[in-house]
Amino acid sequence: MAERKKSRCRWILENRRANMVVGVLFLIVAGMAALFFLTNDKKPLAVSAPVIAICEEYNVAEMNPLTENLDEEVTEAVTKYYERQKENSDYVEAYGNLSVFMKRGKYQDTYVVFAKYDMKIKDIYTAVPGLGTLFVDKDAKGKIRVNAKAEDVETQKCIADITAHEDVQALFQNVETAYAKAVKSDAMLAEALNDLQNAMAE
Repeated sequence: MAERKKSRCRWILENRRANMVVGVLFLIVAGMAALFFLTNDKKPLAVSAPVIAICEEYNVAEMNPLTENLDEEVTEAVTKYYERQKENSDYVEAYGNLSVFMKRGKYQDTYVVFAKYDMKIKDIYTAVPGLGTLFVDKDAKGKIRVNAKAEDVETQKCIADITAHEDVQALFQNVETAYAKAVKSDAMLAEALNDLQNAMAE
């Protein structure tokens, strides 16, 4: 009996490395099995993170400066928007000298855009300086959308907040001054604009 114990101890000592490997493998397999049964008995909970503002200071003018033609993709989308506007108009010949000024919106991939242009009315020599306010975002497929009207209250508030910024107000003032100067310089333009306003009012 003593000899059997002695030989068993000798065998354990001689094969201790192999025994250690087997032990470690056993622990790994046991751990994987436990993990499987702990996580597989119930469906995982679906957690949806709320959409958060990328810039809480979007309404602080110094932290959200007005930039001109900075985003090529947005500029191209706005240009195409005005091309469609021209095609659908009976009196616009062209939107020339288009410059796209923009500020970040409250959320990722949203922008408030101010499109400055010279609108050429058919049969009128002098172009009319104008400024369009647009809201730009992306759809589910990542395609840029240009919206002339904001449907929801939150977007309307975002546009109103940004429009009140000093640099945007300076842009508005600049275009208003150029508009008044153009109208004053061309009596036919003034008459055409008056006719258009009357037609829109009817």
